[in-house]
Amino acid sequence: MRLLILYSTSTRRTETVANRLAEGFSTLCDTSLSTIENWDLDTTPDYDLVIAGGPTAGQGELHLKWRRVADEVARLDMQGRHVAVFALGDQRHHGGTFGNALWLLRELWEQTGANITGETSFTGYLPQLCPHLRDGQRLPGLLLDHIAQRRLTTPRLESWAEQLQQQFALQTAARSLP
Repeated sequence: MRLLILYSTSTRRTETVANRLAEGFSTLCDTSLSTIENWDLDTTPDYDLVIAGGPTAGQGELHLKWRRVADEVARLDMQGRHVAVFALGDQRHHGGTFGNALWLLRELWEQTGANITGETSFTGYLPQLCPHLRDGQRLPGLLLDHIAQRRLTTPRLESWAEQLQQQFALQTAARSLP
């Protein structure tokens, strides 16, 4: 299996998550890692699984670097391929738009015909700060709040990576993600 991890970042938090995923998966399969602005999008359909991530920007928008390539991504033919998405956000200061990039990334990749995978539960987040989300709701991917719930980043990330490893029948590494 060939895995591609694409991301955008401003504060390097998303880069840290992408690097941790790449380190964990590289022992299990052929793994490539790149920022979205440095990637040749035409080669993306060569991968079986794409993990796409970015921070939620502004008032709940995709990061600028994802917005710049959105039309190109939407034109890709990803039929028969899988895409998992992750996003970072801040529940405390942006509760009304917390993690919107997660849904926007999913919508972007759905346009390619890819199979979207990697759902998670909203359980454990701060629903009182995020009125647009309901406790127990299924999220279209991994949503991380590395600000208000930093201590939960590693367990959420490891759980999600293990879920993807099992789904794609990859041998689970003996160690957890770095």
